[in-house]
Amino acid sequence: MSPILTKSDYVAALQCPRRLWLSARARERAAAPDRMARAALEEEREIGRLARGLFPGGVLVEGSFEQACARTRELLADPKVPALFDAAFEHEGVRVRADVVEALASGFGLREVNASSSVREDQLDGLVVQLWVMRGAGVDVRSVELVQAREDYTYPGGPIDPARFFSRREVREDVEFLAGDAAKQVSSFFEVLEGDEPAIEPSPHCRRPRVCPFFESCRSAKPESWIGRLPGLRATRFHDLHARGISRIDDIPDDVQLDERQRCAVQAHRSERGLAVSPELPRLLRGSGPPASYLDFESFGPGVPVFAGSRPFQPIVCQWSLHHVSSDGACTHDEFLADAGADPRRAVAESLISALDGRSAPILVYSAFESTVLAGLAAGLPDLAAALGRIRSRLLDLLPVVRGGVYARGFCGSYSLKRVAPALVPGFGYADLEAVANGGDAALALARLICEQPPAEERERLRAALLRYCGRDTRALLDVHAVLHELTG
Repeated sequence: MSPILTKSDYVAALQCPRRLWLSARARERAAAPDRMARAALEEEREIGRLARGLFPGGVLVEGSFEQACARTRELLADPKVPALFDAAFEHEGVRVRADVVEALASGFGLREVNASSSVREDQLDGLVVQLWVMRGAGVDVRSVELVQAREDYTYPGGPIDPARFFSRREVREDVEFLAGDAAKQVSSFFEVLEGDEPAIEPSPHCRRPRVCPFFESCRSAKPESWIGRLPGLRATRFHDLHARGISRIDDIPDDVQLDERQRCAVQAHRSERGLAVSPELPRLLRGSGPPASYLDFESFGPGVPVFAGSRPFQPIVCQWSLHHVSSDGACTHDEFLADAGADPRRAVAESLISALDGRSAPILVYSAFESTVLAGLAAGLPDLAAALGRIRSRLLDLLPVVRGGVYARGFCGSYSLKRVAPALVPGFGYADLEAVANGGDAALALARLICEQPPAEERERLRAALLRYCGRDTRALLDVHAVLHELTG
């Protein structure tokens, strides 16, 4: 059977020809999509269905690919059909399904519906191959648009008006410019499919524009000290080191220009302890307590808003955890998780203000997320803005402290709390958490709990898992902070 290319194959091959080959020949080596990836795919479908409201009278093309191609040709020839959804086209072994093909006064318009509000290179690449196939199939394409959720759309409640929810951005010139190489690219990709597995080393390209599903498989044979795990390593520097035959972090010569994080990583890999501490750490910790509080929020961000006054993909915070450590080392814990069925933001804000009432110590977090959430809550709840602003002014982000002050081999190039806490705190981990073990799991569980109101038994199970997970994160902050102080001596 002759090989077939799809739009997703084309975009994948632009990231890495080896990814294309593995997708066709060794799919079992790919990481299985996690729950968050599957939910994101369903959300994209929901946004696609909503966008069809922009094209009243449009016809959905269904059936097998061969049937859909025939039906598409039939509908394109009918002047009474204003638009086609999921139209099918094939040209020289490449198959595509277009989200929307709109009939214009002269010719047709290709419309790609996308969940994001920005224009990414891989989105344009997907439009390039669609345009090339459609024109090869004899379709006169005069316009190419990205249909995306508006960043400034605020949900008023009730049914969503697609005309207000979506923006339509003409990108034909950009796509035309890139389409000049499409035929050459397609030919080279078929050669890849017909040949042996490409010998392409994993490198920073594996993470751009998104992490390749074969990334872990390709780097599984690499040692812990592989240069690809050097934090913040740019592709040019990676390839320079690789060209010099340097594959291990501890072998990087002293003449290679590195930033402070990278120098610290090299020292850690050369150290017997597998740990390096920057002389900057005491300064970075200054003013961080104890006494201190440790805060973590959990949220979900629906692409199609569900609460009045919210925007597409705006984080809807539903939960917080607070650990407190007094100046004498005594530890206490507060937590909150909203009830199902109602907008949780006011309850979250009021409970957090109450929990921090009378305290003035710094509040440690591990990203800018908590500050962004507090600013959003203050904007939406003006009567609580002053109190929320005072809390926000006390936030201290521990992530830059870790990045600038310490590196352990166990970080493996990542400064995520899930890497840092187990590497710095003996015995700490997340492996015992099953139902909710990461932020993606938490977002899905919160969406289910708050919006779908599951049966009582499942609701209690979700609540227990969410409380346990969020509390684990703030305990991680507390323990990492304590270790950082110990490392200053």
